[in-house]
Amino acid sequence: MATLTVQTINDAGSSPTFTAASPSGDQFINSGNQVFVIDNTGGGDACIVTITAEVTSIDLTQFGTVTKANTILTVDAGSIGTIGGLYTAIFNDGSNYAQITYDQVDEVLVAVLINQTQI
Repeated sequence: MATLTVQTINDAGSSPTFTAASPSGDQFINSGNQVFVIDNTGGGDACIVTITAEVTSIDLTQFGTVTKANTILTVDAGSIGTIGGLYTAIFNDGSNYAQITYDQVDEVLVAVLINQTQI
C-alpha cells in the first residue's frame, strides 16, 4: 500500500503530479476537503475504484440511523474520474487515512488535490 501526498492547488494554477496506482491499494490523510483524481490512461479495461467506508452506520439526531456504503466509481479506459468531499467520520481509519483499492491498475494514475486558496 502506498501513501499518496496531498498536493496543493491555488489560483496561480498547478500541474498535478500523478502516481501509478498501487496494486495493493493506496491511502491518503483525509481532512474531508481533498479531491481524489483517477486517470485511466489505458485503452482497454475500465478501473473500478473503491474507497472504504470505515463506519457504515451512524446515528444522526435529525435523521435517525443512516447507513453508508463504500464509495465506488468506475473509470472507463481513456477517462478521468474524481471523488471528493469524503466525510472524515465515515471514511477515515484509526490513523485518519482514507483507504483506496482498485480492481486493476494497468495504466491507472492517481493524485490527491486540495484547494488552499483563501481570502
